Amino acid sequence: MVASALALALLPLAGCVRLFKLSPETDAYTDRIYMAGNEWAVMEDANARVAISGEKVTSSEIYLRVSVTNKGDKRVDVLPDEIRVWALGGDAGKRPLKVWSPDRFMGELRNRQNLTMFIDSFASALSSADAGRKTVVTKTEGAAQSTTYGGYDPKVTRERYAEKTVTVVDDPAARQAAQERDRRRLEKQAEKNAESNDRLDASLLKATTLFKGDKVEGVVIVDSSDAAQYTVSLALGEHIYRVRFFPKE
Repeated sequence: MVASALALALLPLAGCVRLFKLSPETDAYTDRIYMAGNEWAVMEDANARVAISGEKVTSSEIYLRVSVTNKGDKRVDVLPDEIRVWALGGDAGKRPLKVWSPDRFMGELRNRQNLTMFIDSFASALSSADAGRKTVVTKTEGAAQSTTYGGYDPKVTRERYAEKTVTVVDDPAARQAAQERDRRRLEKQAEKNAESNDRLDASLLKATTLFKGDKVEGVVIVDSSDAAQYTVSLALGEHIYRVRFFPKE
């Protein structure tokens, strides 16, 4: 259920880092269920049914998938800002982790993409300029003869020689072709970024008001930190739903 494939496509490659899924601790208030190979913590009472699963999908982010169903008669506001995550043990000690709001995360993601595109465009301009310069090498070969006079007989010496001339000339056609290739490549990358951003943005949990029987589900992105366990809490009005997770590779 967690959109790990999408996350890996959109965010920087993880490389040799520790990736894992989150396995919930069960107790009298928390059950564990399996969906699409992922473990979900389920907390249910007369007011709401809350289900949470999680996975570390890159070196810097944990993706939580949160599902909330309103079972009570009162309206419930599901707010990403009311989600708290703590890392405990391991390298983290005990500290809160940053929970990204949807708008802030998408803004940061687009800024990183724009910076990458700018650097790529600058490098492409330099490459196109090089493509417009053609090096022409001209070789000239011949023979030379010299006569040395001394004594009774002159001494004649014949030597062959070779000269090489390197000339850099402008090649507008090659430069224009390189610029056109780079333009098409950058346009294609921009379109790919926009499409993947739209998919990711649609999957993120947004602030939602639920009336009785309504349900909302979405992804919440959290800054990652290696830890022995993680605690996730969600406040729905005066009710708080809290679960402990353990990394499971």
